[in-house]
Order: sequence, then structure tokens, then C-alpha cells
Amino acid sequence: MKKIIFIFTMAIVIGAVSSVGIAFQGQGNPGGHGDAQMQIPLHRWWKHPKALEQFNITPAETKKLDTFYQKVREQLIDSQALLQKDMLRLEMQFDSDTFDQSKCLKLFKEAQTTRTKLATEKFEFVLKTREILGKERFEELLKTFEQLKRHAVRREMQQRQTKMPMDKTQKEL
Repeated sequence: MKKIIFIFTMAIVIGAVSSVGIAFQGQGNPGGHGDAQMQIPLHRWWKHPKALEQFNITPAETKKLDTFYQKVREQLIDSQALLQKDMLRLEMQFDSDTFDQSKCLKLFKEAQTTRTKLATEKFEFVLKTREILGKERFEELLKTFEQLKRHAVRREMQQRQTKMPMDKTQKEL
């Protein structure tokens, strides 16, 4: 029962923190990108021939992106592992027979600090990409990824819609 309460509480807290972050991102944005700057996938998209051609990425830029990507991915792996450890410690403290509210709060704050570090590391990749590509190519990149995201969402919705009637039909039989 304690575990269910813990999970429910954490979901509410994380949801509230996320909502505040999302609301904050939309404020004071003269560029009109909202959180679009966060929509650059953290994979080596510049290795695809179409991307190389579309964004005119030079071999020197590819090398810079590769070098920074490796650095950021290594940091992210470490930070993600640390966050998992933080959450485990918090869960164990929450389930402990010697429950200590102040210790739980301290562990939660440590997890939030780690989560912030993780977001900062991801954003550093976005900043470096912007620096390497320049304003015009970076904006084109954002638009491209936004279009790809919208296309993927539409495709997923279509797949769900085609699945639903099949499920209904199968239930009726």
C-alpha cells in the first residue's frame, strides 16, 4: 500500500513540476519557437544522407557534431543513472519503517537537481547545434523536426483508428 501511495504522490509532484516548466517555457519567447528548441532528437541525425544534403553539413561540422554528441551522450548516461539511483533511494526511504519526512524531502530535492542537470545537458546539445549550423539552418532544422513529429503523430492516430474498428468487430464475433 505504501508503494502505491508513493507512486501516486510522485506522479502528482512530477506532473506539477513539469506543468510549471512547460508554462515557463512559453513565456517571453520573441522567436516564436516555444519549446521547439527542445525538439531536436538526441541522436546522430546529421549522419543521414538526406540531412547532409538538406542542411549542407560540411565534414568539419560533422566532426564537431560527432565530438559534442559523444560528450553529451556520456554525460546523459551518467546523469540518467544518477537519477535512477536518486529515485531508488527516495523510494527506499519512503518505504522504510523509520520514515523520515525531512530525509525524503532532501532526497526529492537531489532528484530534482539531477533532473535539472539532465535537462541542461540536453539543452547544451541544442545550443551547440545552433552554434554549428547558424541561425537559418538551425531554424530549418527545427521546422523539419516539427513536421516529422506532426507526421508521426498523424500516422499513429491513423493506426489507432484503423485498429479500433477491428477490435470492435472482433468483440462482436
